[in-house]
Amino acid sequence: MGAGPANEGISDATRHFLNARDESTTPTAATTPPNLMITPEIDAEIEQWRTTGVPPFPELNFTPRSDWHRFSKSTLRLIYHIAGLSIDFHRRGLGETTVWSPHILRLLTIAVTSDFVMSSVLALSALHMAYVTGSQETLNLSYHHRKIASKGLQAALGAFSKGNSDAILAASLVLSWQAVDWASMSTLQKGILFVLDSMHPSWKETSEIAQILESQRILRTRGLTPSSDSSANGTLQPGNIDSAISDLHRSQERLQHIPEFYDTITELIGFVKQVRSEVPFQPKVAFSRLQSLRAWIFWLPTKLLRGGEGDLGALAVLSHFYSAALVLEPFFPGLEGSYLGCMTLNLIETIDVILHSRQSQFPASHIAQLAIALMDAPRHTVNDYKTPIQWTPHVPSHSMNHMMPTPPSPYRQFDEYPPSSSFVTSSPYTPTTITSFPHGVTSPPPFQQPSHSYRSSSNLSSFYMSPIVPPSTEYYDDSLSDYSRPGTIEHSPAYSSYGNEYLHGLPTTEAAGSFHPGIVHDGSSGSVPPELWT
Repeated sequence: MGAGPANEGISDATRHFLNARDESTTPTAATTPPNLMITPEIDAEIEQWRTTGVPPFPELNFTPRSDWHRFSKSTLRLIYHIAGLSIDFHRRGLGETTVWSPHILRLLTIAVTSDFVMSSVLALSALHMAYVTGSQETLNLSYHHRKIASKGLQAALGAFSKGNSDAILAASLVLSWQAVDWASMSTLQKGILFVLDSMHPSWKETSEIAQILESQRILRTRGLTPSSDSSANGTLQPGNIDSAISDLHRSQERLQHIPEFYDTITELIGFVKQVRSEVPFQPKVAFSRLQSLRAWIFWLPTKLLRGGEGDLGALAVLSHFYSAALVLEPFFPGLEGSYLGCMTLNLIETIDVILHSRQSQFPASHIAQLAIALMDAPRHTVNDYKTPIQWTPHVPSHSMNHMMPTPPSPYRQFDEYPPSSSFVTSSPYTPTTITSFPHGVTSPPPFQQPSHSYRSSSNLSSFYMSPIVPPSTEYYDDSLSDYSRPGTIEHSPAYSSYGNEYLHGLPTTEAAGSFHPGIVHDGSSGSVPPELWT
């Protein structure tokens, strides 16, 4: 397809989203700087990175050292954070168990030479930091970078070509992960499909990100035929939701002796019951209702997967959240097919493989046996989702004539970091020992990590749905901002992996069976024991 018509169509498809991003951005008076979770140790590592060009992780040696010199310390801090999470998951053999971690290195490879892609990744990193710290200024920083990414995306669309098609797809994908309303999400998804259709087939064959998105398109645009959720006339029946709730209750009973997992499943039960009582929805309302589940799917792994044998149970618990997305998907047909399903289907299958592998290695492990038993329901859901009557992928006539193979992992050259045989963390983010699941440490952490308490937190969806406070002129501009000026960053508690995060934005389980979609952030100093993980 010619570049001219494609440019016009793509620009039309994204104008609503980009215009929405320009609203409510008038700066206000200076406020508290963003909490970037800086410690003296992290600050020293980033300063060395900026000075020498040698990144703190060998996985980031995919670009000349000189490329890193142009980034500010705050930019490198945000890269350090999101890349560190992804690399940690990979080194523990869990890289394919989350939506975003398999793609971070590939996205950064594009981002080092594309500022608007980098801004989209920085926004994602700052968004997670906002969950961890509860900092409104950090949330504003995420919004600031999203705004820059959106402007850059708009400019790139006006000059659409083979040279920038990967960058356009990458930024659109990462921005869609952070969309705050259905109109933005829908527009970005349509824009991705339009870009894919505008790319010459030869471009796609050399584009890893295009191959990934084409594979997801097969799910997203598959023909939705009558399934067990539907009656003979196509009317949706709630039977599968009821069955899912029963399965969740059975898993809840099995987890009574592990309060953290029990409370987490209890929260999911409350959410599914609420959805069950309110279907059907219009797309805009449906998107809003699914924000808690969407955010759980993105960030709950960083809360639960802390290293040690307890990760086996945590993986099984995560599978229940991924499974809920598959069960609920048919009840939200206005969300253009597989809005969540295309993100979670493979995650469940990957987790099932991991757990069976661990059970074969450690057949006497009680937690491995429990995890396998907990997988019965998610496994059944996957099988139902892929039954012949429902699994009838529809390839539109305007798409490629063949499915692209899934590109190899960008981490494949780093096999010197195999998963530990005892399923313990071997990353530079070794968490503090968790009392529920004591575990060994394969190597000492590079610095001592302080313990944190856990406060009552807001519902995670509030970070997506609540209005953003406009950023201040002192800390924000329209470039890759530098927050490394002396005195502008408060040295906050040391960054820790999964065992020591505040995770203010994640849903709480303050009362059994409760679900509180309207809870606002609680900044009080009250705390609960870390082992409860609520």
